[in-house]
Amino acid sequence: ETTEKQPTVRYREKGSNGAFATWPMVQAAKELKDDKIFFAPLSQLKPNTVYEYQVQTGSGSVPKTSPLYAFKTWPRAQDVSDGHQASFIAFSDTQDNRGGIFKSIVSKGIMGSERCQAANPAGTCVENIKGVMVGGDFVGSGETRAQWKQQFFDNFSALSPYVPLIPALGNHEFFGSRVEGDSDAEIAKWALTYRKYFA
Repeated sequence: ETTEKQPTVRYREKGSNGAFATWPMVQAAKELKDDKIFFAPLSQLKPNTVYEYQVQTGSGSVPKTSPLYAFKTWPRAQDVSDGHQASFIAFSDTQDNRGGIFKSIVSKGIMGSERCQAANPAGTCVENIKGVMVGGDFVGSGETRAQWKQQFFDNFSALSPYVPLIPALGNHEFFGSRVEGDSDAEIAKWALTYRKYFA
C-alpha cells in the first residue's frame, strides 16, 4: 500500500553486479481497483533463482526506496528430481492478533528457527521456505481496512518480503460485506477488501 504515485520495483539476480531492471507497478481493474494497492506482475524470471528487489515511490529527484529484499522463484517441474522436498508453513486465524500470538509465531517460531533466521532472512528464509499458506480468517472483520494493516500485514512484515503468500478465504473475510438475501450485484462485493489485496 502506498499513497505515492507511480511506484516501481527494481530487481536483479542476487549476487550480480548488473543494473537493476525496473518494472512499473499497476493497479487492479474494475471493482478491485484501489488507489493505494499496487501489484508488480514480473515476467521472464528464471526458475529456481534468487532475486533481490526494492520498491521505489515518488516522482521527485530523490525517490523513496525500500530496503533491499529477496525472493526465490519456484523450480520448473522438469527440474525437480525424485525425492525433492519443499517446506511450506501453514496456519490460519490470525485475526485480532490474540495477545500478540501471530507476531510471536512469525518472530520467534518461524524466524527464530535455523531454517529461517531473522538476522539473515534473504539467505535463510528465501532458500528454505517455499511459501506461507494462510487458511483464512486473516482479520476480525474483512471489510475493516485498518484491521488488515494492524492484525495481518504489520505482524507478517518481517517475513512477507521474502516468501510467497498463498491465501485462502475464511468466513471473517466476509464480515462487514455479506448479508443474507443479497442480490447478485451485492454478492459481487463480498470479501472485496480481501480480493483487492490478493487479486
